[in-house]
Amino acid sequence: AAQTLKTAVDDFEFSTEQLLPYIESLFSLLFQLLKEVRECDTKMHVLHVLSFVIERVGSKIRPYIASLVQYLPLLWKESEDHNMLRCAILTSLIHLVQGYSSESTQLWQFILPAIAISTDTTQEPHVYLMEDGLELWYVTLINAPVMSPELLKLFGNMPALLELGTENLRVCLKIIQCYVLLGAREFMQAY
Repeated sequence: AAQTLKTAVDDFEFSTEQLLPYIESLFSLLFQLLKEVRECDTKMHVLHVLSFVIERVGSKIRPYIASLVQYLPLLWKESEDHNMLRCAILTSLIHLVQGYSSESTQLWQFILPAIAISTDTTQEPHVYLMEDGLELWYVTLINAPVMSPELLKLFGNMPALLELGTENLRVCLKIIQCYVLLGAREFMQAY
């Protein structure tokens, strides 16, 4: 069902304004489906559709996502052995942060540890999660209103990431730039 819905959404061009009258029921039903399905693959597809909807609707999704925001940490914990599902969760978080904008600090209690795990090269899951984790880290910084001690602490993962010198180097440099622009004094004193 989720695959059919995702295909339909991908193939169907629509304006956000036309979708808004249905967004509450759409989001509610997708969230209910996400909670009820047991197969990891199906959960991933439903999360991708939810992410797509969040991306399309942007900040207008805020009134409808409280239940998803509360559920994602539980799903993250349950998916400890399913890195592809965790990638889908990270993608959903990217779109949530973009939708919440500077108010995304409300999500930091869950987001910052997820970024830390995803970008910690001493943890095995980083192999699967690093690309999405870096993207989440970047959008979190872009939308951060101020530098915080938690954000500064997260930068401790960066030296090992820079040593990898992979295709993610460009995103790493953008993250460093964000740190300098967001809180130059705090950042330079700490690092």
